[in-house]
Amino acid sequence: MTMQPSTEFHPRWYRAPVSTYWWMGSWRYSLFILRELTSVAVAWSVVMTLFLLRALLNGPDAYARFTHRMQSPWMIALNLIAFCFLLLHTITWFKPGAARDAGSCRWEAGS
Repeated sequence: MTMQPSTEFHPRWYRAPVSTYWWMGSWRYSLFILRELTSVAVAWSVVMTLFLLRALLNGPDAYARFTHRMQSPWMIALNLIAFCFLLLHTITWFKPGAARDAGSCRWEAGS
């Protein structure tokens, strides 16, 4: 979309400056942003599943290396954090109105 230059007869619209941290003003907005960040955990889980499938297809040695790598403490911690984010993602996905209650937008007309 190209920006039209402002003229005497067509002034630019006023846009109030908004802070980068606008979402920290309310817990509902913070929950909404947290919900949006859960997509990173979903992507992480997909990538780990694909690596698992690759290790299974490459034989027992590759699978043993994969399981050894997944047993390290930092991978366990990372996967536990991803699991918590996946739980939040799942709850807000299947719970009716969860995204609306988190302050994302208004769904009903006239509300």
